[in-house]
Amino acid sequence: MVKSGEADIMVTIPTTERRKYSVTHNRPIWVKRRILYTFREHPRIHEIHLLNGLASIKNGGYRVISYLGNGWTENEVQGVGIPVSFATTVDGMYRMLASKRGDLIIEEKILAAPHIVDLGLSEKIVETNGVGSESGFHILIGKKSAYASLISALDREIEDMRKQGRLDDIFRSYLIPPNN
Repeated sequence: MVKSGEADIMVTIPTTERRKYSVTHNRPIWVKRRILYTFREHPRIHEIHLLNGLASIKNGGYRVISYLGNGWTENEVQGVGIPVSFATTVDGMYRMLASKRGDLIIEEKILAAPHIVDLGLSEKIVETNGVGSESGFHILIGKKSAYASLISALDREIEDMRKQGRLDDIFRSYLIPPNN
């Protein structure tokens, strides 16, 4: 809709394709941090705590578990040659990890933590310090929008909000931990 001019703004990752039809500010307003989860008794759990990025997961020979239809996993994880086992559902993905049918799940904490608790798997699955990937989210304004010329002013306002702690307050109000 932003591309066609039907909408003015979206908040997402500024890909090469999206930059063709939108403008954005300098620094992400939020970074989506996909952390690593494993089963409690994993024999290499100390190594998993130190992993940082998909290359380290691949080099370590780890098998990732995801769910069918997860385009990010299909493109980014399988795309770099990391073996992936797919569950038919999101819940099934956590059950597979708890059953030790793979090494890792790569997911954002705000999404993973409630599932793990709701499924009663808190004693079997652990969050690690390892990071699978990070993606910066920006406000993108369509080049066709009347607001596109305001991108520099928006950039300054976002930085002011960051300095004053207002950006962190907004994220906390949605139960999203700030990560600037």
